[in-house]
Amino acid sequence: MGSIKLKTMPIKSLNKVSLRPAVDLDMKLLFLWVNRPENLASKIETSTPIIWADHIKWFKLCLESDHCAIWIAEKRNHALGQVRVERHKDGDLHIDIYVDSPHRVLGIGTEILNLAKENVKQLWPGEPLVARVKKNNTSSLKLFQKCGFKFRSEI
Repeated sequence: MGSIKLKTMPIKSLNKVSLRPAVDLDMKLLFLWVNRPENLASKIETSTPIIWADHIKWFKLCLESDHCAIWIAEKRNHALGQVRVERHKDGDLHIDIYVDSPHRVLGIGTEILNLAKENVKQLWPGEPLVARVKKNNTSSLKLFQKCGFKFRSEI
């Protein structure tokens, strides 16, 4: 009997923010979020809007891959943001987080990121996470540092 790597474990926190695995129904929401101007401005590899057909292909590949996990952060069944962990060509596990703008000042990013770190410990035990953040994205830099990430190099 083989083992199964699960991406489906919801993790609850005390103030009711939870992470759940992304599903097909999240495809449009993630498409809308990734193409928001403030999100594109903070991206390292994507600076122009993503085409719907490309997003569909990427999203389906991520959901099927053992090297990628996408979680939707929710509170009372309302989507707050997403976090994605993906193994890159360099072998590192890269983590990306998006918190929808109405929820950013509430400290939810810290909670989402810490929940994601717990999921990663279960999926990829002992493997370090790498966050690639533009140096002018001070909010994200502070968030990752607050959650225990260490500065490695400048992009």
